[in-house]
Amino acid sequence: MDAASRPWQPCRHPSSDRGSLDAAKLRRPLLTFVHVDTTNWAVTRHLLARKELPEVEEIHTVTGESAMLLKVRTRDTQALEDLLERIHSIEGFKGTRSYIALSTYLERGPSPVATE
Repeated sequence: MDAASRPWQPCRHPSSDRGSLDAAKLRRPLLTFVHVDTTNWAVTRHLLARKELPEVEEIHTVTGESAMLLKVRTRDTQALEDLLERIHSIEGFKGTRSYIALSTYLERGPSPVATE
């Protein structure tokens, strides 16, 4: 399927009521979602309290196989590897799984109007 016939096109300048960051201007174009496995809830809280990970845009505690889901932006795969090394150095982390976004088709905040 060629780009012209796709129903969705990648977002180049996402916008929302909460504002948006231009990842290219920040020189962090690589968007990755990282699932984090911890040994216990105390370790999860420890990461939630950390402020020295500027690459991390969002942290969510989740149900399922992972304890947490991180949304991170880095300049390249080497910077992502460096971030993962810092995360793995925290005692109590069992592992991570990373999913690199190839394209973003929709990025927005919560809708102010509930739909049913």
